[in-house]
Amino acid sequence: MCYHDQLLSERLKQISEDDVIVFDNHPTAYKLIDTLNERNINISVFSYSTDIIKYVSKYTPFNIILADARVNHEQHQLEGMSMMPALDNLNIHTYFFIADYIAGDDLYRNHFETAQIQSYLFKSAAHHVLLNYPPDLNTSHEEGKYFIGNLTV
Repeated sequence: MCYHDQLLSERLKQISEDDVIVFDNHPTAYKLIDTLNERNINISVFSYSTDIIKYVSKYTPFNIILADARVNHEQHQLEGMSMMPALDNLNIHTYFFIADYIAGDDLYRNHFETAQIQSYLFKSAAHHVLLNYPPDLNTSHEEGKYFIGNLTV
């Protein structure tokens, strides 16, 4: 088992009844959702990804947290700062997220609205797990890249 798989396995073991978990849209997220479902624990899930919301609603008994937002059909995601107040009261246990780029320990996305949501969720979560291996961000190409968070936080 590789280090990343071990990290995911350990993080899943720490999720318990009534925890709030957030998933970004990534193939690994679907496997994690299935694994949590097999454990028969009652958790609540939030995602700005409409694909994740659809999957959780179709294949699990988990509670789904929805926020007031607009749907960006091209990105398959919820967007808008109007969803932030609904997220204020969430006690997020773990945020399984993705990033487009990494520079040292700093994480970035290409899409401004996605970065805003992710940054908010990143700050709100007790634990973070990066699901992908983003390429290094060449500092001369930082324009159009939006900060999410820092892995050392």
